[in-house]
Amino acid sequence: MALLDSIGDSYSIRARVAPSALVFLPLGFALASWWPGEAKLPGVLAGMGATLALGTLFSQIGRDLGKAKQRQLFEKWGGVPTTMLLSHGTSTLNPHTLARCHEVLRLIRPDIRIPASRKEEEGWGAVVTERVYETCTDSLREISRDKVKYPLVFEENVNFGFRRNLWAMKPAAIIIAAVSMTACLARVWLRASDGLPIEPMTVALAVVCTMLLVIWCVRITRQWVRTVALSYAERLIGVCETLNPPKPESKLIA
Repeated sequence: MALLDSIGDSYSIRARVAPSALVFLPLGFALASWWPGEAKLPGVLAGMGATLALGTLFSQIGRDLGKAKQRQLFEKWGGVPTTMLLSHGTSTLNPHTLARCHEVLRLIRPDIRIPASRKEEEGWGAVVTERVYETCTDSLREISRDKVKYPLVFEENVNFGFRRNLWAMKPAAIIIAAVSMTACLARVWLRASDGLPIEPMTVALAVVCTMLLVIWCVRITRQWVRTVALSYAERLIGVCETLNPPKPESKLIA
């Protein structure tokens, strides 16, 4: 049932299944390169099918790895992106925009006191202020769960989940890509040493595996994840600009 739910859910497909499938993609190419016979198209199709199956099967593992390593990313970045944007000391938002967001959050969560200045944050301490802003973020996340009403928040959330999970599986992906590249090159060498014609498709698959290996080593980095994490944080906090929560009624004293 969990597998079927993953296949039918847009977030799961794009942020969990897709990263896992990309990890195993070179393995499918390696399988195709060793497919018996001269025709490689059936092997490519079989390899793609195996890639999709493995990606779906291991999507939850990729998600768990991403969640586990998320804290490492935040520590390297200096904090949770949404918390940093809401903080007086670290926010990159326009001061007037930040003030409006804080005002809306005070109306949404009247049970929570939000620091009015950087000095007040410093007086409370990092732990207390982080908890306050995390609670505010949780409220915004619940408000913006309707992906039809808040499509940009959903899109950036998917992008963040995709990149985070992809980065979390980087060690395994590098090993798989290297092994698959070696397997494709071994097929080329074996046919050449036996005096058989080298298959163009096998050479192409070896090149693709090599390119994927380079991409994994060079492109999939913490900074690559951070870029979209900041975009998601901006979109989520930007929800405040679309809200007009009712102000609490003032009590008249007779």
